[in-house]
Amino acid sequence: IMGHADGLVTINLAEADPAERVKRREDLGEAFRTLQGHFRHELAHFLQMRLVQTPEFADGFRALIGDEREDYGAALERHYAEGPPADWQSRFVSEYASCHAHEDWAESTAHLLHLTDIADSFEAAGLCSPDLPPGYDAYAETDAAALIERACALGLALNHVNRAMGQPDLYPFVLPEPAREKLAFVHRWLRAPAPVP
Repeated sequence: IMGHADGLVTINLAEADPAERVKRREDLGEAFRTLQGHFRHELAHFLQMRLVQTPEFADGFRALIGDEREDYGAALERHYAEGPPADWQSRFVSEYASCHAHEDWAESTAHLLHLTDIADSFEAAGLCSPDLPPGYDAYAETDAAALIERACALGLALNHVNRAMGQPDLYPFVLPEPAREKLAFVHRWLRAPAPVP
């Protein structure tokens, strides 16, 4: 079981086995599944719990992402029984993000962290690209749209490298504008000063 309970993140180490991870990814119809991705996703739930205490965050969250007070159990049950909305690819970073505002936030946050780390790791490895200025510091970037655009371009290039070696895409996602807006919202709040409890 993987999950989050009031700040306690549980990761199922069975998924450290590549065969088990692939099996679960295929069983769930996911394009991407890693322990790192799960940790980032579950950590995002904790961050949302803390940030929602700030009225400005809560109002912005509900306006852009949705009302986290919607019945979570019923939303998951509906998602697994009926599947995602037909237009999910035009609004969300992943199919799972479409099931409830909590999951949309967690998936969006995980994706922002993935993209930030792609750009940071690319720079740290001494690689260069016309999409990334020399000395680029992804973690210091204040322009969310620039970070997302640069990291997606790198992800696409690295997908081609992986395909050349017969490996799955590093970042197998296309981000529609509504999803990018959610990532920018996440970026804004992860850069904001910590809320006072």
